[in-house]
Amino acid sequence: YNIKELMIKRELAKDPELANEDWSRFLPHFNRNVQKRPKKSAEDKQKAKKVKKKYTPFPPAQQPSKVDLQLESGEYFLSEAQRQKARQEERKQHSANKARERDVKRKQVFEAPAEKGLARKRRAADGPDVDADLSALQASVASKIGKTTSGKKARKAGNDSGLA
Repeated sequence: YNIKELMIKRELAKDPELANEDWSRFLPHFNRNVQKRPKKSAEDKQKAKKVKKKYTPFPPAQQPSKVDLQLESGEYFLSEAQRQKARQEERKQHSANKARERDVKRKQVFEAPAEKGLARKRRAADGPDVDADLSALQASVASKIGKTTSGKKARKAGNDSGLA
């Protein structure tokens, strides 16, 4: 930033008209605000600390090689054709298992959910009589239709709706 400012000052010094004027309007203005980092909480500090493992002078046990694994399973002594056949059988078995799982999931969609019969019976026993509610509803609807329409219209509406 200072280099750029010096270069501008050099150019301004060459111009005789601007030699006696204030050059601040030509110089760049840079903001020098430094943002503070947010303070870390105690939890963050604990997370940041690494848990030290106990020092052991011995290296971890060596992982078995591919050949070692084949020797253990007996696959090492099989011919290439026999190995491929075994892999193919394993794949078929795996795909059959997955197919069975998919079929079970598909069939679950069509199964009825478990009914809670006791809860329904209790509500029906505690609740009011459904037939009485229906007849009261029909009567209230018929009276409202009679109030809104008059004369022949009321009788016609009552007969058409089948409520009366």
